Amino acid sequence: MKKPQIAEHLGITIPTLNKHYFKNLSVRNAQLAAISEVRGRTLLQLDKAAQGGSVSAMKEIGKIAKQAELECLASDIRKSNSSAKPLGVKAQRKEDAKPDGTWGFLGDAGPSKEVH
Repeated sequence: MKKPQIAEHLGITIPTLNKHYFKNLSVRNAQLAAISEVRGRTLLQLDKAAQGGSVSAMKEIGKIAKQAELECLASDIRKSNSSAKPLGVKAQRKEDAKPDGTWGFLGDAGPSKEVH
């Protein structure tokens, strides 16, 4: 649903909608915040039931926790894959020019033992 439709259903203007309902001016972010709030309420109700001794609530909380853990791991994997961009030609040349603490730039000869 777009902002004009939401404003029309609420009977307010779009600036008023933005001022009172959207901190980030994004419908998508507002939807995600609402979904998170509903999930939080559901978890609280499940937790109350689990503390009361409901085994099915305990199992459901376990499933939700496992799913959340998998989502966190998946986002970590996505982040690590996206950051492995290859260096450009100039950046690679700069990287190759940095000293690495070895005498490799002298070739096979190694450091000279002669005293001048």
